[in-house]
Amino acid sequence: MDSFPKALGWGSRFLPKWASYKQGFGSHMDEFWLGNDNIHKNTSSGIWELRVDIWDFDNNLYFAKYSSFQILDEAEQYRLILGKFEGGSAGDSLSYHHYSKFSTYDQDNDVSSMNCALQYKGAWWHIIAFFQTPK
Repeated sequence: MDSFPKALGWGSRFLPKWASYKQGFGSHMDEFWLGNDNIHKNTSSGIWELRVDIWDFDNNLYFAKYSSFQILDEAEQYRLILGKFEGGSAGDSLSYHHYSKFSTYDQDNDVSSMNCALQYKGAWWHIIAFFQTPK
């Protein structure tokens, strides 16, 4: 089972550009982003389940599971394709982002009049406003 973690904990100290999210960054021994090109390559064939694990500040683990997961290529702005929410203690906070495009502060692909990635200091599959962005 492969995992595709999002870089967490860097907050406003570190705001990567589109090119960094495209190629990947960070340390595999710590926090890292695998790279949207790599995630696309891995999810472009077959059926991939997605499980999202989230720890709160008290180190409690919550999760959400989806029946399938795919990231389209850069020409599609790494559009997020999600299957059915299958349950989990974290609830369904990602279905809202289904079919949205990936945005960074230097490449705004959301449909909002503001740059959500810049406003909320995090690249994500933003749509129009903050809904769920792991930081």
